[in-house]
Amino acid sequence: MSTTITRRLNSTAARPGASLRRLALCGRLAGPMFLGAILVLDWLDPNVTSLADPISYLAARSAPYAPLMNVILGISGLLFTAGTLALHHVLPPLPRGRPVLTISWFGLVGMLGAAVLPCDFHCYTGSLAGKLHFLPAILGWGLLHIGLWRLPVSLSRDSRWAAHAAWPLRLVVASLALTVLFHLGGLRWVPGLHGYIGFFQRLFLLCVFGALYAMAGHLRRLESS
Repeated sequence: MSTTITRRLNSTAARPGASLRRLALCGRLAGPMFLGAILVLDWLDPNVTSLADPISYLAARSAPYAPLMNVILGISGLLFTAGTLALHHVLPPLPRGRPVLTISWFGLVGMLGAAVLPCDFHCYTGSLAGKLHFLPAILGWGLLHIGLWRLPVSLSRDSRWAAHAAWPLRLVVASLALTVLFHLGGLRWVPGLHGYIGFFQRLFLLCVFGALYAMAGHLRRLESS
């Protein structure tokens, strides 16, 4: 009887760590799935060039692979959210909440919302589809940066994560620079940048998903030890 009870207690104690590792694995899968799909569809879609065209064009209503791209965008957003929820459970809270929970809305609102509300090929001419598409994307982008701005304080409060405390602010700076370049080119305020807005957006996403990939990997190592 005592052996049975001990096994059950050990199994119950192991479940939280196992669950966190599974959620963290979701976070590590989000980037390769999303960015890998973009690379493949950039190559398959003759109407889109990776340097000049935003990712939204791959998912635009009349794009040849729009249904596939929007499904992958939505699933990747859910995986991103799952990965951030794993971090949310292990990082110390702040007096005004947990910054990682704020970051999670980038996947749930920004990516999933953009997938549910695909744009058309007139995103930058004020079309209704473009406005509806950009609304969740902008909201998710803003929440991402609010969370990243506050994340170093949370990281620095845990010795296991203190070594990672510097990168969120670096990511904010890089992201803001790429976002400014993207919109300067997209709105044609600096015409010479228009041919590179796709590159700026893809590089931004690579930075964000790369950061989550590294953090989720660190969490899995901590929970496995």
